Amino acid sequence: MVYSVSDLILIAGCYLLFLFAVAWITERGWLPAHWVRHPAVYVLSLGVYASAWAVYGSVGYAYQYGYNFLSYFLGISGVFLLAPILLAPILRLTTTYQLSSLADLFAFRYRSRLAGAMTTIIMLIGVLPLLALQLKAVAESIQILSGTADPRDLAAGFCLMMVIFAILFGTRQSDATRHNSGLMRVLALEAVLKLAALVAVAILSVFLLVQGGLPDRELATQPFDRFSVSERFLTMTLLSTAAIVCLPRQFHVAMIERQGQKDLDTARWVFPLYMLLTSLVVVPIAMAGLSLFGAAAQPDLFVLDLPLEQ
Repeated sequence: MVYSVSDLILIAGCYLLFLFAVAWITERGWLPAHWVRHPAVYVLSLGVYASAWAVYGSVGYAYQYGYNFLSYFLGISGVFLLAPILLAPILRLTTTYQLSSLADLFAFRYRSRLAGAMTTIIMLIGVLPLLALQLKAVAESIQILSGTADPRDLAAGFCLMMVIFAILFGTRQSDATRHNSGLMRVLALEAVLKLAALVAVAILSVFLLVQGGLPDRELATQPFDRFSVSERFLTMTLLSTAAIVCLPRQFHVAMIERQGQKDLDTARWVFPLYMLLTSLVVVPIAMAGLSLFGAAAQPDLFVLDLPLEQ
């Protein structure tokens, strides 16, 4: 099953307009205040951490390294479980001195503008490949869904829409420490939709595995025959742990958008649960994909290939 390019443009356009509408309604104050300021909004918006790597890359990583894919989820979950020790000191600094970024934090800590400038440059260099990865994921998704040989124009259009969204609901505020309720509501909604989509594909995968009839069931279990704590696992866990402050989007949501202690208290157990649910879907998707398509397929794309095939 494939979609026409016009169908994809219509679907993507409606989805983006829906997100614009949610943000605009929130900014206008048309939603009850207790909805906008509910701790669940803060917790779910932290799900922005689960980017293209969680949707696509973790399945491919599970195919290559088995249960080592869990390192992507364990590190940041551990940070929130130990929030009083690991996060509270940084939160106190950012709140007390109105620090809006990791660059501000380093500049304040070392009383040096050079430290802040160097941090900004390093983060810019580090974040560009991540942005490229997101755009590549959009382009490959369009290619699979439509069968288009060259989806770069559509991906570029999608990227332009994201830039417009960021300008309208992100950078237009001169005060970077001001809470952005519209953006937070959109991130929270997107986190729910993302998890729901992954769970739906996982349920399909479990159904295929249980009913039998898949071509190669033995191949499906090979990546998960054993688990070992390798150097790769420890490195990935460390990177996941550092993501809370090193990823600009994660730092902003976790540090700047927090509205009170209740937000953090709720996030300590709800966000690791969200990460757990996201990680649980990886195993059945990887197993069903390997069994159905074989080792020669692209495991990163099983999330799309499985429902399209069925």
